[in-house]
Amino acid sequence: PEIRMAGFPASACESIVEDRILNWIDEAVRCCGFQASGVSCFADLIGPNALLATVPQFDHYQRSVDPGHYLGIWDRTAGTSPLWTSSNRPRVFAYLKPHPNVGQLLTEVTRQGFQVAIASDVRRIQNLIPRGSNSIALQHQLVSLEQIAETCQFVITNANHGTTVRLLMYGLPVLACPLF
Repeated sequence: PEIRMAGFPASACESIVEDRILNWIDEAVRCCGFQASGVSCFADLIGPNALLATVPQFDHYQRSVDPGHYLGIWDRTAGTSPLWTSSNRPRVFAYLKPHPNVGQLLTEVTRQGFQVAIASDVRRIQNLIPRGSNSIALQHQLVSLEQIAETCQFVITNANHGTTVRLLMYGLPVLACPLF
């Protein structure tokens, strides 16, 4: 995946983020009374024999890792069926945590003609849903990712790793909206 920051190309953003992480590590090591770590990249801390809970396509470090060290993703694919408000409108599924911008996002998606099924913390997100919208269904149960992939055009997530990778593996486009 690419890291993007306004005004910077992806490679510069990766360098900025990597430099921040390495500076934090060196500062923590010095605070403990040791010399700077000498680590040149975050992947050096992980080491070549680590077991990685991801897929090779999502490992952005340029290193050689035994393919057997990629364990894939650990997710639950069982769950209920998504709730849809109608059968004649294109469908978007949203796994979202409450955030002040959720209302604006949902307003725009429904304005484009989509119906939205949301799985979230119902009590906390229901106040963020645009009032009077009859094209948004809210549920609090775990929803089957396989059924989502079979019934909608794309998914909106908070960019959590397991759900995002699983839905991409099903061939579904994902609009990732990280919380931070």
